Amino acid sequence: MTLPTASFRDGLVAGIPARVSRVSFTGEISYEIAIPSHSTQPLWETLMAAGQAEGLCPVGVDAWMLLRTEKGYLHIGADTDGSTIPDDVGWGHVLNRKSDFVGRRSLTRPVALDARRLQLVGMRPLDGSTLPIGVHLGTPGSRKSEGYVTSSAYSAALQRGVVIGMVRAGRSRIGERLSAISGGVETEIELVLPCAYDPEGQRLHV
Repeated sequence: MTLPTASFRDGLVAGIPARVSRVSFTGEISYEIAIPSHSTQPLWETLMAAGQAEGLCPVGVDAWMLLRTEKGYLHIGADTDGSTIPDDVGWGHVLNRKSDFVGRRSLTRPVALDARRLQLVGMRPLDGSTLPIGVHLGTPGSRKSEGYVTSSAYSAALQRGVVIGMVRAGRSRIGERLSAISGGVETEIELVLPCAYDPEGQRLHV
């Protein structure tokens, strides 16, 4: 069955009524299977048995969080908070501002149009390390925060830390270097695009 990205179909999986969606939290080819709750155990056992010869194994949430951080995929509530608006995370283009929608007025207020708003960017520690989540960034000699880390993990694929976070006017500062200080240790970082792995999306669209 050919299932395009971001589409779904209803049918049977192992004889169980199901809705299969091709969606991805990680940037890899992924499918979600929605079934009645009482069928969870039988389907789990069927899928694990079918994939045994291929080395199929379950993974935990930390693995999923690493993969999505490599891709620069944001996690609502971790990389955003109650003050975040769509443009802060690069979603401004999806809003149809010609028609009315809930929250439209808020997006036209001066605070939402401020060019110095925090924006989602990638951060590449020059020493290849990771950074503690929540650590703030600054410029030498200044005590003013320029932003902070929201997600950070070590990438085995890239052999270095991958970090994303919110930085003031971040998208216009790609290539700039800032410092992160945690536990008395200063780490120099370069602001980069959020996606550190497979920026062309080849693994998602195979």
